Formats: sequence, C-alpha cells, structure tokens
Amino acid sequence: MRYSSSSSSTILRSLSFGIPMRLSAASSAVVPLPMRSSFDRQLTAELDALQLSSSASSNESHYTWILQALKASTTAQQITLASLANRGPLQDSDRKIIDQYLDSNIRMLDACNELTERIEIVHNYVGSLRVVSHLLEGSAELHPATLARIGGALDSCRVMERRGKEMANCSSGLKKILRQMQDSRLGEMLSGSMALTSTVCAILENALSFKSKRGLLPLMQPQSQKTSWSCSLQQLQNGVKEQGKTSSIIGLFELQQLVKVSKSLRDQMKHRKQNDHQLRVDVEEMKRSCGKMEEGIKPLEESVKELYRSLISVRMALLGILPQI
Repeated sequence: MRYSSSSSSTILRSLSFGIPMRLSAASSAVVPLPMRSSFDRQLTAELDALQLSSSASSNESHYTWILQALKASTTAQQITLASLANRGPLQDSDRKIIDQYLDSNIRMLDACNELTERIEIVHNYVGSLRVVSHLLEGSAELHPATLARIGGALDSCRVMERRGKEMANCSSGLKKILRQMQDSRLGEMLSGSMALTSTVCAILENALSFKSKRGLLPLMQPQSQKTSWSCSLQQLQNGVKEQGKTSSIIGLFELQQLVKVSKSLRDQMKHRKQNDHQLRVDVEEMKRSCGKMEEGIKPLEESVKELYRSLISVRMALLGILPQI
C-alpha cells in the first residue's frame, strides 16, 4: 500500500510531540487515504502495459508496439465514455473544462488526419521503391530508358522524404490546454485520455517522419501528481526517450532501412558507378523492407481511423452533456 506524503508527515508530527499512540491511531483513521477513481486504475493499467512492452521492444517488434499504443489510446476513449455515462452531477466550473477538452479534441482529430496523410506518403514511397526493385532485379546491364525510370522513381522518393520531414508537428499546442484541465475529477478523466492520445500520436508522427535521428517531440508533462496515471505516463515518456538514444524505438526500422537503401541507389545512379555486389544487397534489403512495410502500414492506418472515430464519440457525448450544466 502506498501512503501519501501528508499522512506520513501527520504521523511524524504526532510522534515528535509525544501524543499517545492510541490517539494517533484514532486521528489517522479519521483521515483516509485518497480514493483512486475507476478511470485512474484503468488508464494506469493501460500505461503500465505499454511501458512494459516498450522496454522489451526490438527493431522487429516496433510495429506491434505502436499498434498496441494506438489500441491503448482508443481504449482510453472508451473508458472515458463509460465514465461519462456513470458520472455524478456536474458543476458550473465543469463547463470550462469541457470547452477546453473540445478544443484539444479538435486538435487531435486534425492530428489523426495528418497521421493518415503521413501514412499515405509512406505507402506511395514504398510503391515507388517496389518499382525500383523490380527494374533492378536480375538485370546484368541496364538500358538507358530503364535507368531513367529508376532515377525518376528515386527522385520522387526524395521528394516524399522531404515532405515527410517538413510536415508540421501534429501535437503542438496541447500542453497548456491539458495542464489546465486537471483540477477536478472530470478534468482528470478528460486530460488523462487526451494526454495518452497526444503522446501516442507524437510517437507515431516521429516513426513516419523519415528522420533517422529525430528525437521524441516535447510531450505533455502532467501538472498534477495526485493520480497514478500521470506518474505512469511520465515513466512511459521517459522510457521511450531513453530507448530513443540507443535504438529506433521512436522510428520504424524498416522505413529507416528504405531511406538508407534509397540514398545508396541514388548515389550509384548519380555517379554511374554500379557496384554489382552492393546493388544485389540493396535490392534484397529493399524487397525485404518493402514487404514488412506493406504488411504493417494497413493495420496502422486502420488503427488511426479507429482512434479518430473514438475521439468523435467522446466529443459527441460531451456536446450532449453541455446543455445539462
């Protein structure tokens, strides 16, 4: 059992002033430990499961972890909906909290749309490299027209890489809003689900950014330390940042491999120096990574769409609640 700092200081003061233990026990029984809400327990469980799986994640399992993170975000919205259905009476002050949430909700819906756009860019990127691998496979000597097609496909890949790097951060502007929402039970619930969602969207944004050394975006640090979920969220964020220093937990390994292979082939085409051995190695790696990306990109897109729908559901529920306040 974890005791609060206020309970510990009460006991210490009673001992220093020589108050009999019988009275001390009686007074401590009067002030019970803060009750954890059902929302806090459920969201903490989701976050702890994510943290555990992230520590065991490898390059090959990044897709699995990101899909799990997206599912956890969707689950958080479902927990929020259930909590709203079982809510107690709301106060006038809750109107402001709901308004703030609705603002952040719009931003996250926009973020989901931007993530869908990033996924489409990656999908087209993989398609272009599939064309390149097909043209290069088994070709001892390449015809000038074939070389021109390969060069055009590789150039289009470079354009897509640049576009992915230059897209705006989808989770910017949420920090301040989320911090303002944590002053009540309703605020704890709405900010908790939104904090997890913004964290996961920021991680996915990095994974799809084409940047091999891009650090995790600045994320919301919960202002309140009264909830277990806020501590678990910080631990998850810190763990992902630490792993990002030594591995590509915040990037899709196969996408980074494709970026490297694409650059290697562009260099060979540019200098007209085709190393047969390196060419075979690049083509095999390109085929392998394209296959992995094609397997994973569709479930990723469906998970983002599912998250979008769950955010809409929470939004509609809150809009229905507002006239009752």
